[in-house]
Amino acid sequence: MHIRSHGRQQQQPQMIYISSYNSVWLLSPVDIVNQVKQLLSKKEFDLALTLVKMSDESPKDREERERSINKLYAFELFKQRSFKDAMDLFLELHTDPSHVAGLYPNLLPEEFRNQIRYPGDLPVLEGVDIEGGLLCLIEYLTKKRHDLIKKDVNREVATTTLVDGSVTMKPKKQLLQIIDTTLLKCYTNDALVGSLLRLKENNCHLEECERVLKAHNKHADLITLYERKGLHTKGPKNIDLIFEYSEWILKKDPQEGLKIFTEDLDEVRSLPRLPVFNFLEKINQDVLFNYVEHVVNEWSDTTMKLHNYLCTQYITKTSALYYDYINNLPPGVKPTSAGSEPGELGELRRKTIKMLNTSMYYQADLLLKQLPQNILLEERAILCGRLGKHEEVLSIYVLQLQDFAAAERYCENVYDENDESSKQVFFDLLKYYLTPPQSSPTYASTLEPAAAAVPATSSTPSAVPNVEAALHLVETYSSYLDIVKVLDLFPKGTKLFTMFNYIEKVLSAFHGQARHSLIQKNLLKAEHLLATESYMRMRKMRVEMNEDINCKVCNKRIGNSAFARYPNGVIVHCGCIKDVKSCPN
Repeated sequence: MHIRSHGRQQQQPQMIYISSYNSVWLLSPVDIVNQVKQLLSKKEFDLALTLVKMSDESPKDREERERSINKLYAFELFKQRSFKDAMDLFLELHTDPSHVAGLYPNLLPEEFRNQIRYPGDLPVLEGVDIEGGLLCLIEYLTKKRHDLIKKDVNREVATTTLVDGSVTMKPKKQLLQIIDTTLLKCYTNDALVGSLLRLKENNCHLEECERVLKAHNKHADLITLYERKGLHTKGPKNIDLIFEYSEWILKKDPQEGLKIFTEDLDEVRSLPRLPVFNFLEKINQDVLFNYVEHVVNEWSDTTMKLHNYLCTQYITKTSALYYDYINNLPPGVKPTSAGSEPGELGELRRKTIKMLNTSMYYQADLLLKQLPQNILLEERAILCGRLGKHEEVLSIYVLQLQDFAAAERYCENVYDENDESSKQVFFDLLKYYLTPPQSSPTYASTLEPAAAAVPATSSTPSAVPNVEAALHLVETYSSYLDIVKVLDLFPKGTKLFTMFNYIEKVLSAFHGQARHSLIQKNLLKAEHLLATESYMRMRKMRVEMNEDINCKVCNKRIGNSAFARYPNGVIVHCGCIKDVKSCPN
């Protein structure tokens, strides 16, 4: 750092001046948060954690940051094949067991595994890696299972995700089912499979374990599974008898008949869900809907067909009620926000939005085709988001719903600088603010005649740039946006003073980067000088050899053989070197 440029700088606390024969360096502390980000980019997790513990953040913020770093650390340990250390961290962080199992191939249904977000690409595990990894996973799942068994039966358990660290509450029963089913898939020893199935608190998922055991011809273990589930007489005749004698009850008293398949008993819970679904579909559609809603919401069933059906029914019922609601609105009165509609519509719409937001087991592309074009825009935005259609989501929030806060929340949730499809979301949102389309499609023209009579519920998109919203966006999320692209996008008539806060933030960030680069440059230069000096010093050293010098490893004479010398003077044959970093005794 040149003296001239900082000649008038007053001495500040925590500043250090370092002088040499022709230069003076000023070292000032860098904000710990920025240091942590830099260390994480270099995967220096231990040092990052040490710095966080030294920070002035509140205990709550510090704990949250430590947890976030540990999640990245655990994932990196797993990628580096340090499975034992990774599993210990996952256990400490209360990571969702399904997310841990998803790190391995073929342990979760592929459609479910694809919906789990991870901090980076999953490693490809083969051969020895998969064997060692599964052993550590078994140990992790066993410990997790032991901890859960000690908790209250009806208690919900807090688990965290690997990406955003959000805490979700899951029923203990569901977690145990995931753990036991995954353990069964991990076990290759027949004795271990049998021991797991014979446990009194066996929570294996019936259909999934049944499929795995049949695929591996483990018929004895399959019988054990049936016995523990109270289905030792399981077979086509058994379920057919239930269907035969329940049909008349379902037709006479549907509510009583429904209890046959929803009673909170192990024998009832273990009935195969899809055959029951197919049976009820032929008998009574209302009973079928109530049955599926019960097994999904109360029993946490993860069957994709059931989730697709329930979402479809929610959308169909909500659409019908919404059309009636719109038609009965007084002239000039706008519809209320999603989920706050009166009566059954509001309740049903809240269920629909919650289901679409929380379920990981439905097919968004199929549901999107069933949505009417001119209503249920919030639901459409959720489904488009699941499919990664970011521009369509932003179009709905900005142009149709004009819910700018929701658009910005969406960008926060999906932004990923390592993903080409999502790292531009903030800039895409800025484009919708400043260069909105001149016109929008008339949805009513694409609807059936009955639906076309219903007016569109969203506002007509405006072609006028929303400079105020754009300024708020660039000021709040300046670090996510390229200033050159931003300035090119703003209208030419924009007053410069209105962008003062944004430009000040960007220039401050650039100045900080410049200072960081200058310090890094000088440190690298000093390191280079030290390396050059060390190299020159080492070149001056000489090694004298004679016939009496023996190799320190094999104790044979060096003679005319190729040899190597360790920094402490120990000489060995080149062929005797085992570790270049460790000198032999």
